[in-house]
Amino acid sequence: MTLRFKIFPQDLDTVADFYIRVLGFRATKDEREDPEAYVAMHRGSVQVGALDRKLSGSPADRRSPTGVELVLKVADVNANESWPPAGRWSKTFSAAPGA
Repeated sequence: MTLRFKIFPQDLDTVADFYIRVLGFRATKDEREDPEAYVAMHRGSVQVGALDRKLSGSPADRRSPTGVELVLKVADVNANESWPPAGRWSKTFSAAPGA
């Protein structure tokens, strides 16, 4: 199984930095300097495309009325407790039993 999705952020540089530096994705296409700014990123079986929101047409065409939730589920939350690596992201984490 794979997961592929596109997002339409207002700040493409910040989003690319978060996915690459913090979450450990690899940029497979980086066209932030192009008139149609776009970044494609990949990690394992997850692919993310990010298109600068001001280039994606009408904002209403790309916006959910209630927002979007993306859930990354892991088999063993305790095994992933040290991820992302130190220095990439400051986090407070507490694994609830049965979560």
